[in-house]
Amino acid sequence: MKNLVKIDSKKITQISNYILEHLFGYKKSRLKQIAKIYGCLKLSVGYAVDWGTDIKLGTSVFNLANPLDNSCANLGITPQSRRYSVTWKEFEEGKFLEAINEIKELAAIPLEGDLTLSQIINGYKNYTGFVYEERHYEDPALIAAWAGRPEVAKDCLEWGLAGVKEKYGNNGIYKNGNSMTIDEWYADMQTKIANPDKLHQDVEDQIIHHKLTKVPRYDIIIDM
Repeated sequence: MKNLVKIDSKKITQISNYILEHLFGYKKSRLKQIAKIYGCLKLSVGYAVDWGTDIKLGTSVFNLANPLDNSCANLGITPQSRRYSVTWKEFEEGKFLEAINEIKELAAIPLEGDLTLSQIINGYKNYTGFVYEERHYEDPALIAAWAGRPEVAKDCLEWGLAGVKEKYGNNGIYKNGNSMTIDEWYADMQTKIANPDKLHQDVEDQIIHHKLTKVPRYDIIIDM
């Protein structure tokens, strides 16, 4: 059924406030997005407005210990059922709550409650969505190293190495404007995970760079 009600700035504010009412511990981080930070990991829930009328919800994470000028979405989840794309009329009827609940169920990493290191690592390893770039294979090792778990970081790096080899083969990696072989990538990652102090500083710098200083921060429970 056609619904020509446009999603204007006032409605965007209503939508964002509604999401905040149904997801605990978040704060608006930018237009159409709410976020919170667990340790070094930024969790985001946001939405797009297609055709000016359809509200589409999604969630992703960004590892602040893996610096980047532009915030990069990993572990992206967009519900596949029709529930996740609703018109304003359907929003007013309460159907958007179905999309929020589905996001909670599908998220690779829990969106609410306490978060453990093992949940984060397993979220990456068990992710079945599309992997855009090598950051997916870097993050678990960097997160574990940031958390002060060097042996876990080394194990995660071996998992990442296997993933990078499978994805890129002999083609090498193009990272931060430079080409590198997989061996060069591996050596670079070994250097990074051996320096947790630098990772901690990277996180603080990224929080400032991405204007996240007002986003709520929570600890990760170290359970491995």
